[in-house]
Amino acid sequence: MIADEFCKWLENNGFGSFSDNGNIFDNFQPNDPDNQIAVYDYQAPSIPESSSLSVDQIGIRIVARNNQKQEAKRILMEIHKSFIGFGGSPLIAGSDNIVTASFVDIVPYGIGKDDNNRHEYTVSYRLRITTIENAYRL
Repeated sequence: MIADEFCKWLENNGFGSFSDNGNIFDNFQPNDPDNQIAVYDYQAPSIPESSSLSVDQIGIRIVARNNQKQEAKRILMEIHKSFIGFGGSPLIAGSDNIVTASFVDIVPYGIGKDDNNRHEYTVSYRLRITTIENAYRL
C-alpha cells in the first residue's frame, strides 16, 4: 500500500536505495544487508472522514537497523526530522495519494537487537491521505 511510496520517498531523499540490491525494503527485513531500512504498512485507527470515498488514515512503521547502535539511531532520527510535519502533497511525484497530514503515532525509540546482534530503532506515523482514484476502496 503506502509503504512502497514511502520507500521511494526515502530513496528520493538520499536515505538509500530501493532496488533489488538496495538497503530499503517494503514490508520485510531480509537478513542481508546488515545496515538497512524497512518500511511496514499497518492498520491505523479509522477516522469519520473515511466514510467519504476519498479520505483514509494509513499507518506506516519505519525500522532502521545497523551494526552500530548510534548509527541506527542517527539514521532513524534523520528520517524523522526530514518527514515530521509532511503534508499537502504526494510522497512521490505522479502519485494519486495526497498526504494531507502526518502524525507521529509512536515516537522514535530503540527496540533492542535482532537475533544477529544488530541494533534497531523504529518510529510510526499515521498519514491522512486523500486518494484521487479511491485506491483503498473495494
